[in-house]
Amino acid sequence: MCGRVVRIVAIGMTGAALASGCAERPPSAAPKLSADIVATVGERELTAERMATVINRGELPLEAPAVRNVVELWLFYQLAGLAAAHDDSLAMAEEMDAGLWAELHGQRVQAYYDRIAPTLRPSSAAPPAQRYANGDVLAARHILVQVGVDAPDALLAASKDKAERIRTQVTAATFARFAEQSDDEATRDKGGDLGLFGENEMVPEFEEALRALAPGDVSDVVRSPFGFHVIYRKRFDEVRGALTEFLVQRDIAASELTYLEAMEAASAVALSQNAASVTKAVAFDPLRFATDSQVVATFQGGTLTAARLADWMSAYPVRGSPRPSIMRGTDSVAVLFVREVIRNELLSLKADSAGIALDDARLNDLRSSFRTNLGAAWTTMGVEPVTLRDSASTIRGREEVAGALVDAYFDRLTQNQSPYADVGYPVRRALRRMYPFAVNDAGILRAIELAGASR
Repeated sequence: MCGRVVRIVAIGMTGAALASGCAERPPSAAPKLSADIVATVGERELTAERMATVINRGELPLEAPAVRNVVELWLFYQLAGLAAAHDDSLAMAEEMDAGLWAELHGQRVQAYYDRIAPTLRPSSAAPPAQRYANGDVLAARHILVQVGVDAPDALLAASKDKAERIRTQVTAATFARFAEQSDDEATRDKGGDLGLFGENEMVPEFEEALRALAPGDVSDVVRSPFGFHVIYRKRFDEVRGALTEFLVQRDIAASELTYLEAMEAASAVALSQNAASVTKAVAFDPLRFATDSQVVATFQGGTLTAARLADWMSAYPVRGSPRPSIMRGTDSVAVLFVREVIRNELLSLKADSAGIALDDARLNDLRSSFRTNLGAAWTTMGVEPVTLRDSASTIRGREEVAGALVDAYFDRLTQNQSPYADVGYPVRRALRRMYPFAVNDAGILRAIELAGASR
């Protein structure tokens, strides 16, 4: 989302910059639901029995996270239908901007980064040839005879013998050809080339052996947890072209990290004692925490709440989402994510202080994309407001018609009979702020139980 700023910033926002005048509706606004109800939007209900049918029809795993994703799909489709029944295109600037915070944040921080980028460039550094000779950057080819550390002694001996035979035959000039025998599938077809890398990027046994070689030399057989290696240390003339750009990018990354660490150190960042556990809970169900004000961290100029953390997690595209790694990982993974979020919050404050704002043309483009996304979803589901106006004389009547149309579309979609209606994150966030809904954990578990009983 943020272009080349991805090294220095993920996606996020600071509330001071984009606070909306609309109060967000909590997902718990509906009365307590029975276990027979999975979710509600307005007066519309998704029953556990119906959801069980969807689970089995789609052959979904009988696991709460997978089922919850489909439940939320129904929920946001119904919220979009409810907006259509109210002839509400979410066209007010504050509504759209509340949904577009991730894009707005990315644009503003990109502009701030462009302004400070010249100050992040190292003023001087040793020539690439000297840095390569000093081992600041390493480059190698290798041939691997793969064998596990717990392999039987006979297999270990046979694998070592194979590596020794290769070593007696290979030279620097023939290394790339012999690498075709390597068990490393990632490098075998590239002459065993491992590219450029820095300190501690390889296992210690490998790096130690590589550093002991002069450029252009071939090692004896080296044992590592992966098996037995024969290693060739590349000469400077073999890496000259790629090395310069590699060093530039690495130096920029190091300067950026230094800047971020100094910014964080000067901002009195303090994480709550339960920051990791709250972050894991948010990763499991961001929607539940959409209005949760418990404090995860504080810093000079702001506070990070569970609700803000939920926004961050929800804004990532599915394939790039940090949620799975946070849920499965150790507490340190969760804490690392929190610190990345805080750095983004601090960068947004820096952009505020620098007077960074989007120009009208770019802002209008983003809002236009927002309106287009909502309109396209309405069309795909068959709930365009202009059509609904003629379907009933009252808003309540139009809500019923829209809900029925969305339900029918959802059924077709889950049977692969209709195209997918994409309701993007900005629209989803705006919708959830405007209309009442509820998701019921007990109902989800009941749906899973019913689905399992009928399989």
